[in-house]
Amino acid sequence: MAGIIYILLSCVFFSVFNCVVKILGHSISSYNIAFFRALFSLLTLCPFLFFIKFNFRKEFSSFIHYNIARVVLAFAGTYCFAAGMKGTTLNESVAITFVTPILTSLMAIFWLKDKPSIEKWIAISIGLAGVTIILNPNVDSFNYYSLYILGACVIWASSSIIMKILSKDLAPLLMVFYVSLLTTMVAMPYFLYNPYIPSKQELIILFAMGALHNLAQILMIKAYQMTKLSVVAPFDFMRLVLGAVFGYLFFNEVISDRTIIGAIMIICGCTLIVGKEQKSFGKKN
Repeated sequence: MAGIIYILLSCVFFSVFNCVVKILGHSISSYNIAFFRALFSLLTLCPFLFFIKFNFRKEFSSFIHYNIARVVLAFAGTYCFAAGMKGTTLNESVAITFVTPILTSLMAIFWLKDKPSIEKWIAISIGLAGVTIILNPNVDSFNYYSLYILGACVIWASSSIIMKILSKDLAPLLMVFYVSLLTTMVAMPYFLYNPYIPSKQELIILFAMGALHNLAQILMIKAYQMTKLSVVAPFDFMRLVLGAVFGYLFFNEVISDRTIIGAIMIICGCTLIVGKEQKSFGKKN
C-alpha cells in the first residue's frame, strides 16, 4: 500500500512540474530551463544530506560512468521536454510520455537481455501505434514539436534502465543528488559564457521546479523499491488524468479525440506489459 501512495504522490508532483516547465518555456530558453532545473534540484537537496550517511568519494567514483550517462540523459531529456512543451498542449505532451514504459521494455530486451514474449511484442506494437496516432504524422498537420517530447521519452527510457541498475546500491536521494551535481557542473561553463539572470518571480518558479522534480523522482524511486513494479506501474497512468485536468484549468486546453484514442492504446500496451510481468513474477514465486 505504501508503494501505491508514493507513486500517486509522484504523479501529482510530476504533473505540477510539467505545468511549471510549460509556464517557464514562454520566457526562458530550453537550455536555461534544463540548467536551472539541475541547479535548484541540487540546492534543495543539499540540506537533507546532513541526515543520511554516505561515502561521497567511494560512491561517486564507483558509479561515475553511470552517473555521467545519467547527467547527459537528464539534461537532454529536460531540454527536449521543455522545447516540446512550447508547441504542444499539456495533455498531448503527457499522453506521449506514456510511451516511456513501452520504450523501456523495448530497451530492456537489448540492454538487460530481457527475453521478450509474443505478448510483450504485441504490447509494444500497440503502444507505439498509439503514439503514432497522437503524433498524427501527416505532412499538412504534423506538429514537429511533438518530436521533442518523443525524444525526451527515448531519453527517459534509457535513464530508467540505468536507474534500475543503480537502485540496487544507492539511496533514492543520493541518486538524484549525484545527477543534479554533475549536471550543474557540466552546464555551468556555457551558462557563465551566456548568462541569463531570472527575475524575482522566475526565481520563485525555478525554485519550485527544482523542489518538485526532486520530490517526484525520490517518490518514484521509493515506490519502485518498496513495491513490485507490476503493482505500482498502473497507477502511473494518473499522470494522464492530471495532465488533462491541469491543462484545462490552467491553459484552457481541450483534449482531442486523437489524443484520447492514442492514449488508450498506449495504456493498453503498458497494461499488457505489466500483466505479463506480474504473471512471470508469480511463476518465479
